[in-house]
Amino acid sequence: MTTVFWPNHYDTHANIWRILELSGMVTSVRKAHNYMRAGFVSVNGNSYYQIRDRIKIGAMYTFTLTFPNGKVQSMEFFLANQGPRPRKNNGSGPLTYYGKG
Repeated sequence: MTTVFWPNHYDTHANIWRILELSGMVTSVRKAHNYMRAGFVSVNGNSYYQIRDRIKIGAMYTFTLTFPNGKVQSMEFFLANQGPRPRKNNGSGPLTYYGKG
């Protein structure tokens, strides 16, 4: 089992075609789009055909690519968020406080 990190801190759902590309199952975004449209992609046994289909971040999934020639490529992974966004100084005040103290 591997972990695939979604690059956005605030999202709760992720596009399936983008996960195919992030996980390394396909080599390009164009191939991910074509596989989705052709119906080769199934997630946990459910087939997906639309580019806009999304799944929830923070769960285990089994992605399966089934090709017309009978070849099956499968991968199990945990889809994780990157975690909390680090706070940064927004520049609204001085970095150090000069005064009595």
